[in-house]
Amino acid sequence: MNRDKPRSTNNTGVSSAGESQGQNLRRDPKVAARNQRIVARYQDGTPIKDLATEFGVSISLVTIVIRAAGLTKTRGKPRDPKVAERNKRIVARYQEGVPVKELATEFGISRSLVTTVNSAAGVTKTRRRQADLEVAARNQRIVARYQDGTRIKELATEFGVSIGLVTTVIRAAGLTKTRGKPRDPEVAARNQRIVTRYQKGVPLKDLATEFGITLSLVCSVTSRAGVSNRQSVSNKGVTP
Repeated sequence: MNRDKPRSTNNTGVSSAGESQGQNLRRDPKVAARNQRIVARYQDGTPIKDLATEFGVSISLVTIVIRAAGLTKTRGKPRDPKVAERNKRIVARYQEGVPVKELATEFGISRSLVTTVNSAAGVTKTRRRQADLEVAARNQRIVARYQDGTRIKELATEFGVSIGLVTTVIRAAGLTKTRGKPRDPEVAARNQRIVTRYQKGVPLKDLATEFGITLSLVCSVTSRAGVSNRQSVSNKGVTP
């Protein structure tokens, strides 16, 4: 009989016969855990469309899940005071000029959620010009340090960005990874003095202080010159 026929379920986590009510959630623990994450992210302020993209499901499924949790699309402010406080800090940092991408990394959330939080606070992108100027200045410093001989990996660590971003910045400046010797003759002369002093036995740390550069840059200069750290040991006792 039809009444004895079990209800079919789909990958929404809700029985197909009762999707409108959203009460019969699937027993699959993975689906249940996913739905809980959807609800939590929704309460944090993430838009339904962004949730659908993030979890690889349809917008209608996200709607069913949040309705099954007793939530509505008109959610207002986040119920969790910790979330409200976090959003307040996001807005403040954004107004200070921190880019959306960096805020997302700092707070461990998506960029779309950062944008949503700022929009809900009535903050516009008019101050973005200041942030763009700061990013441009940072990129100029990255290029200058790269031309001085600092390696890409070390630049990423120094500026707190990814290796990919550093590569993008130096390529945008018309530079390549195979840069050879520094284009600036003063830098080339300085590097030669560093190598000479290093071969005389001056420690790397002292060279960094003497030339006003980082220890990692001194290591990069001596390494590219084919000088190994053992040479300083063999020259131990030689006065600089």
